[in-house]
Amino acid sequence: MSQAITLKQEALASVRRLRERGVTFIHETQAAGRGLLGETRRASEEFARTTRSAGEELVRTTRSAGEELVRALQEETTQLIETARKLATMPRLPAPVEVGERAVHEARDQSAKLQSELLVRLKKALQTAEAKVDSRLEQVEAPKRASKPKGAKATKATKATKAPLADYDALTAKEVVAKLAELDGRGVDALIAYERANKKRKTILDAAEKLAA
Repeated sequence: MSQAITLKQEALASVRRLRERGVTFIHETQAAGRGLLGETRRASEEFARTTRSAGEELVRTTRSAGEELVRALQEETTQLIETARKLATMPRLPAPVEVGERAVHEARDQSAKLQSELLVRLKKALQTAEAKVDSRLEQVEAPKRASKPKGAKATKATKATKAPLADYDALTAKEVVAKLAELDGRGVDALIAYERANKKRKTILDAAEKLAA
């Protein structure tokens, strides 16, 4: 446990050293740039000579600082990799209780939120699809009903069954499914027989047969 903590501390110290050297590099570059800008304000000949000199100095300083930073980064990276390898071979430290519990709660909240959004979208998509299917079925069945002579008698199946709900033929499939709970066993059977003899809407038949099973 203590060794793992020490290794973590070493890793953090290495990161801090990298950050400090990076800041130093930036400051050196900025200082050299400011010096270059100051020199450019002089007379034309002096400006040319100073600019050339300052530019060369800036290149040398930047190159030197960059090479030093690269070497430092390589050294620190090597140390970090070695520290990470040592940490990987050691048993993991248990996370603090409060941190672990908070992480678990956040993960559960995110998962529940995502599941809720997906289910709402799925429900809307299914409702839209069901409405389109019912509308299409009604469009297909309407010409058949309209083509029958007004005085023609219903088929034997239609004669033998009676609409199980008031204004049944005017109800949509979704409305019929919602009213299934109001029917007893015989009512559900009558509804199945009537629907099969007429519109044969799959949504209603599936729900009714499932309830009757």
